[in-house]
Amino acid sequence: MRLRQILLNLLSNSVKYTTEGHILFQVNFQIIGQKCKLIIKVEDTGIGMTEEDLANLYTKFQRFDIEKNVNIAGTGLGMAITKGLVDLLGGEILVKSTYGEGTTFTVFLDQQISSKKPEEIKSKETDGKVIPFDASGQRVLVVDD
Repeated sequence: MRLRQILLNLLSNSVKYTTEGHILFQVNFQIIGQKCKLIIKVEDTGIGMTEEDLANLYTKFQRFDIEKNVNIAGTGLGMAITKGLVDLLGGEILVKSTYGEGTTFTVFLDQQISSKKPEEIKSKETDGKVIPFDASGQRVLVVDD
């Protein structure tokens, strides 16, 4: 649930601040012993941020270039929440940005590797039955020029 919130915050920011160009979403991993380090990257060619903006990125209720971004909705809480969630999960979030060119967020999260097979994992909501993920019938937003 928290991972989903992190992803939604990063992707929605990219969509909000990218009017042309691209948004790249990548998920990779590294196996280190009994842990899997998830590497999540969201890169966009949006408006980017200045050094001053980057210094205040995780401050609550902070919005940048308000005059220039008057049509962009938001409270300025998204990145503060995202940073808090990443910290709570014991992860790390890095950001690189160039004003006028775009921004790249990279999140690193360690995950425990389980030796159990999916059918061995019990779920309270499903009375012990594992329901496979099925995305058929779902709506997907594809942004293309």
